[in-house]
Amino acid sequence: MSFIKTLISRVRTPKNETDLLRLLDRLEHSNLDGHPISSTNEAALIISPNNHPFFSDLPNSAHEILSNTDYRNNIAIRVEDDSFGTKWIIFSGTNSAILTSLVDSTSKSLANIQLADQMIAAVFKFNINLKPLYCICNYRTRKFYPFSPMTKKSRDTDLEMNFVHILSAQGIPIEPIEQWYALWEAPF
Repeated sequence: MSFIKTLISRVRTPKNETDLLRLLDRLEHSNLDGHPISSTNEAALIISPNNHPFFSDLPNSAHEILSNTDYRNNIAIRVEDDSFGTKWIIFSGTNSAILTSLVDSTSKSLANIQLADQMIAAVFKFNINLKPLYCICNYRTRKFYPFSPMTKKSRDTDLEMNFVHILSAQGIPIEPIEQWYALWEAPF
């Protein structure tokens, strides 16, 4: 039994970040309690700024990364701040697979300029039965978790628990529940 468990876990373990983020593309064709999981075609990278020149003009720097991809004509990009001093690079487009690729490309570009440690998370927004649900990839642990806000400081834990079963069934690594941090001030 231990051998089978080891074999299954090896099959489900992504080899790199691209494989990890690509697992999210499978969600677009999934259902939760009879309701389709639909992408809002929005995603974001949450980064912690430092004194690196990239942050001196972050909107321009982010657009420069976008201009070096094949997706520059299909994606809108904007930068938002939050009350914690972190920056959000927010991507909007018409195709969730393109967004996944763009988040991955941007992450790699930031890592190439020595900013890997500044990346906090990638966030993908979905709707399930008209309810918002964020799928968050913690870059430190390379694991995912859901967040579904209902009202200010209230979350739909039932939806989150059901969604995590979908993630797990797709082979997506899950963050331990005690690490499921809320994004109350998500700017998208």
